[in-house]
Amino acid sequence: MRSAVLLFLFIIANLLHAFASDINRKCVLTPEVFVHVANQLSSDQLTVHCQSKDDDLGIHTFPPNEEYSWSFCDSAVLSTLFYCDISAGSRSKHFDAYTSTTRDVCRDNQCNWFVKDDVVGYAY
Repeated sequence: MRSAVLLFLFIIANLLHAFASDINRKCVLTPEVFVHVANQLSSDQLTVHCQSKDDDLGIHTFPPNEEYSWSFCDSAVLSTLFYCDISAGSRSKHFDAYTSTTRDVCRDNQCNWFVKDDVVGYAY
């Protein structure tokens, strides 16, 4: 029993050391995820409104060749969902920008979305 407690304390101490050594790390048990939505429209401004169950990121409007991005800590129970409503001119679209259950689609925790005149797509 004593050796199990010592092993547990050793593991906890090493985990704390690992997290403390990365000063810029804000997520403890899950990765920090970065989502980017790039305006690749030929001429229209893009309006983006993204939110999750807990966070409304507000409405952001930006010109072609610019992007809106944010980061967050994924849920340890794989329940994170960020969805976006986008509009440009008279066109609009709703899409899921990030879901924990399909997070493997994002490479190195970077989710890169683009909006073109004819499509909303994901760039690998």
